[in-house]
Amino acid sequence: MRTVQEILKSMDEEKLINAYLYRFPVNVQDWSNNDEKIGEVKATIYKRIHKYLDRLKNYQF
Repeated sequence: MRTVQEILKSMDEEKLINAYLYRFPVNVQDWSNNDEKIGEVKATIYKRIHKYLDRLKNYQF
């Protein structure tokens, strides 16, 4: 049986993030102040999810 880290390393991160955001959409108005554009908010969300996935991939037990 494979570990979570092995599964995450073999998956396409972009597809995983897109599927997650499709299933759990982010309300841009709740996410940021009024000065940020939608593209900036989306880029920030993608960066944070990428960082989270990297932490999961490299987590040592």
